[in-house]
Amino acid sequence: MKCALLLRSHLSLLLVLILVSADLTASTSSCPSHCGNISIPYPFGIGKGCYLNEWFAIQCNNFTSGELVPYLLKINKEVVKILLPDPEYSGERSIYGSLGIKTNITSMGCSNNSDQLKFGDPLNFTGTTRPP
Repeated sequence: MKCALLLRSHLSLLLVLILVSADLTASTSSCPSHCGNISIPYPFGIGKGCYLNEWFAIQCNNFTSGELVPYLLKINKEVVKILLPDPEYSGERSIYGSLGIKTNITSMGCSNNSDQLKFGDPLNFTGTTRPP
């Protein structure tokens, strides 16, 4: 058990170090760091060479209103928030990080009991690893 916890701690530290060093590399390059009022940190990025792989590619759309809106290209969904893992577990950040997107949710046959998600509650995708 102690070995598993120690290994997990080392892997978490390694991941944080990789993300920090990658973030420094991306932030000193010509890659845009924002789209509208949304921060776009590495491994996400706008433009070729600015993201880790195609699943992290962001397109910054300019609407006729002049508003810049980020979209996750692979699934064509609007990005509303990107939070990277935080080793200090402070505020709304966590060791896991998160990506918020706008999407329509349709349901059928739901009961009216109080255990349902309320509008604005986060959806939990824990257990999903990576896209196929």
